[in-house]
Order: sequence, then structure tokens, then C-alpha cells
Amino acid sequence: WTLTCFSNSGLKLFKFNNNGIEEIDFSFEDLQNLEVIDLSNNNLKELPEGLDKLPNIKSIDLFKNQIPIDQLMELRKSLPKSVNLKF
Repeated sequence: WTLTCFSNSGLKLFKFNNNGIEEIDFSFEDLQNLEVIDLSNNNLKELPEGLDKLPNIKSIDLFKNQIPIDQLMELRKSLPKSVNLKF
């Protein structure tokens, strides 16, 4: 299924693991207060937009999805070293 757009400027935790999500049709850039994103164990085939534009992010879990490794490696390069990226 597809996770559609919403906005909540105070949201710090985004946890939608184990949901069979195939697509995210909004940019995470709109959720500037996010600290933790857990999208593990879904069916994502491409990297969601805006993950590299979150100033407060501490952890991103994309484990067990179908995102190409080159996209994941580009994300790793674009994030501060302090961000825990799991894939």
C-alpha cells in the first residue's frame, strides 16, 4: 500500500515498520522535527524523498526493503556521520 502525505511539525518519531508499504508519496523534508524513522520490513523499492534534509534526525531504519544499494549508499554519504542508518 501507499503511505500518503501528512504534516505535523512536532512529530519526532515516525514508526511504520512491518506494514507492507510499497511507496511513500510525500517528502520527509516537511517533517523537520523528526529524530527517528523506522520503515523496516516493508516493500519500498526506492528511497523516500527528503531523508537527507532533516536537521534533527538521529536514526533511520530501512532494513528489509527492496531499495537499491546505490540509493542507500548515496543516502549514507549525504547524512552526518552521527546518524544511525540501518539497511
